Amino acid sequence: MSYQPTGLPFKKPLKFKTVEELEKGIDLYFASLYDYARDMWGNRLKDKDYRAPDDDSDKDNPHAGFVMKKVKVATVTGLAVALDTTRETLLDYESGKYDDRDAEGNHITLEQEQQEYNDQVGKYSDTIKRAKQMILEDTEQQLFKPGRATGAIFSLKVNYEWQDKNVTELLDTDGVLDPFEGLSTEELRAIAKGPQ
Repeated sequence: MSYQPTGLPFKKPLKFKTVEELEKGIDLYFASLYDYARDMWGNRLKDKDYRAPDDDSDKDNPHAGFVMKKVKVATVTGLAVALDTTRETLLDYESGKYDDRDAEGNHITLEQEQQEYNDQVGKYSDTIKRAKQMILEDTEQQLFKPGRATGAIFSLKVNYEWQDKNVTELLDTDGVLDPFEGLSTEELRAIAKGPQ
């Protein structure tokens, strides 16, 4: 028995069943870019300015009271790896391909109430676009290192259309830019022929 294509598109279940699930994964990725700042013996540094809130809202936060520092740069590929997917899948989500799909990947027409909820929470594409914007900001911050102007110059050229320009002014001793300005065609021809 041979395989007979049905002509129906293959429907694959969505990697992320809800926008909230995707957002949670993105938040965990960005949190993973940080680690405890440590002293020379490897002990975590305490934040000397930290004050525990009166309502104990920080009691479940293991990072509360400690200094955190950024140890990794955010990247699109890093986000894809953290979400256990591929860069291409993220780009599909960003394109809006899955915005109106249910968890099984079927196209759905949303009821008014569900549409209003999605408009408040956002769509898959909006969520990926926000994450990529945060990655872009992180990457751009890497351009600005103390004592180095190269990154700032690159950013100005790429993002703000700045250009390197060499302006050369040709002036004779009289300060006239074009010494032939104001001459008639006959006078110019006479100069071109030279003395006779």
